[in-house]
Amino acid sequence: LLCILLIAAAIRTLYLPEFGVLFAVFALPFASLLESPSGVCLGASLYIVFCFLIKVFRGKRKADFVFTDFLVLLFAFICVITSAGSADGRSTACLYVALMLMYYVIRCLIRESRWEERCVNAWISSASLVSVIAIVQMTLKRGIYVSSVFDSELSMAWYLSVGFLITAANLFARKRHKPVLFLALLIQGAALVGSGSWLTVLITCFAAIVLLMVCNRKTVAVLLLLILAIPFISCFITGVRLSEFWRLLTFSEAGQSFKVSVWHTSSNIARDYFMMGTGLGRETFAEVFRSYAPADMELQSGSMSLALQAVIQLGIIGFFFLTCIVLSLTVRTFTLQKKSGGDIRHRIYAIGYYSALLSLLLLSIFCDIWSNVTVLCAFWMLAGFIPSCARCEKQTDNSDSDLIGEMSTDMTIKYD
Repeated sequence: LLCILLIAAAIRTLYLPEFGVLFAVFALPFASLLESPSGVCLGASLYIVFCFLIKVFRGKRKADFVFTDFLVLLFAFICVITSAGSADGRSTACLYVALMLMYYVIRCLIRESRWEERCVNAWISSASLVSVIAIVQMTLKRGIYVSSVFDSELSMAWYLSVGFLITAANLFARKRHKPVLFLALLIQGAALVGSGSWLTVLITCFAAIVLLMVCNRKTVAVLLLLILAIPFISCFITGVRLSEFWRLLTFSEAGQSFKVSVWHTSSNIARDYFMMGTGLGRETFAEVFRSYAPADMELQSGSMSLALQAVIQLGIIGFFFLTCIVLSLTVRTFTLQKKSGGDIRHRIYAIGYYSALLSLLLLSIFCDIWSNVTVLCAFWMLAGFIPSCARCEKQTDNSDSDLIGEMSTDMTIKYD
């Protein structure tokens, strides 16, 4: 049945690449259930890009180039150049470049409001399904943290943070189906708290406050009540103890102290590989880490911080271009918010995607979020959807202008 579904989706994507993006958004978290999530994401991304290029060569779709694309291209070039020295680095760089191509395909393909809405619905449906599975697991294993379809509780928390913020934005963008969206928000919030990652919960709440202050300042009080209610609802459903919250406020626990030690060792590596980096690849990092770590420290394949990881593997130049990409998306988002008139949904969707990206970026200070290929793919998808919302807004304005022009022409003819 799964093979038939995938074949049907592949055929549909060949004729309609937008469907491939939609299917990828919905199926993204379930790639973790397969034996090789990285291979699945790589193959799916390249196939969608291939279908898009066929349409471009036939003149059925348009491909353009903006400033952010130039920054992403340079970042991809840095990834390839720094990682060419090892097989592990080359395979990882190939995956990164494929997912960056997904950013470009999404930015070019999602030009119409109907596809924008369908993609938002796919994010919400997928995150809600993951949350329901997590709550069922927590109910059956009362008081034990679960990971739903992911390989770890932390990966599930990262993904649900994205889904929660997109659902929150959709709640304020739409006039219909608000009870359903509010229920989805509660389910996702309960599963997020039940993951046990209180840092993810707090950062998600902060990003949600930023989101709603931009969307509607009058609803901040409602949001704060919802944020306060989610932990208690989760405790009632799953039996998770609120005392676990205090793990976040101290680094005296063994796991937290170990993370600080890893950060200290990684900062020493970053100081020595500041310019060119070690190259991508977890095996490459582990080899370098072995020579810097104390004898009694467990070997690590990551620095437990994306910021440190980027400097170590890609050097200061790669970190610079990654920062420029984020700043470019930030400018694009808030430039769109300054516009008045038109369909406000596009602006709210854009700030929803940006708040989800902001949540991942804040988490990246304390965690290596790109260690999970699902979250890595979600990162570049979010980066693609932000400018696509601006494109949809512009398309709507042009359609409205054409409609007004046609009405004016009709009136003139009748008057004459």
